[in-house]
Amino acid sequence: WDKFTRQALLYVVSYSTNLGVVPFYDLMNHHRGLHNIALSFTDDGLEVYASKTIRPGEQIWNVYVSSLSSDIFRDYGFVEDWPRRWKFLQSSWWKTTEHTFELFPDNIVSIECNPIEVHESDEPKDLETQQREATKHTNQLPEATLKAFADNAIALLSSLPTSIEEDKKLLLDSKQDDDPAYFSAVKYRLQFKQDIQTAINVAKATLLRNKDL
Repeated sequence: WDKFTRQALLYVVSYSTNLGVVPFYDLMNHHRGLHNIALSFTDDGLEVYASKTIRPGEQIWNVYVSSLSSDIFRDYGFVEDWPRRWKFLQSSWWKTTEHTFELFPDNIVSIECNPIEVHESDEPKDLETQQREATKHTNQLPEATLKAFADNAIALLSSLPTSIEEDKKLLLDSKQDDDPAYFSAVKYRLQFKQDIQTAINVAKATLLRNKDL
């Protein structure tokens, strides 16, 4: 192929890659924590290969985007599984503070984690390794960092127009088939609030544990 023909094929028409229509590849689901494929461009097009051993019958996972869970919801319309990566801003009259955190199963949270992107070519890590690294990172944070995170997260939750319990009730009282977009939006914001509350609990528990050491 000449470069113009190839570019036409790979132009922005693909849902999952923003690169091109790629049969089979575009059918792979997203999972940031379990991704097990990688890709590379060659003179002949795009090659997809396993980045770890994939057993017969095992799900093949892709990574759609490697930024925030809010981007996944905005671009693809679902709340991802794990890890969910969140960012929030808390403003005062003199400054705006940015906070980030990642949430893993078993209420493991990496607070103020570095925004290192998960690329499809990265060597996948198992859940236990990711949880261990997240716990170690949070435990090593200075007391002032943990306290600032918890205080600003609490302030954010209290400033939102609905509570966790109110959103739960909205989901119970509504039917997904009646208004899928509304149901999905409430489900997303509920997950966001629940994850913030979990991060607050972890920050407080870490502060108490570190004081006892």
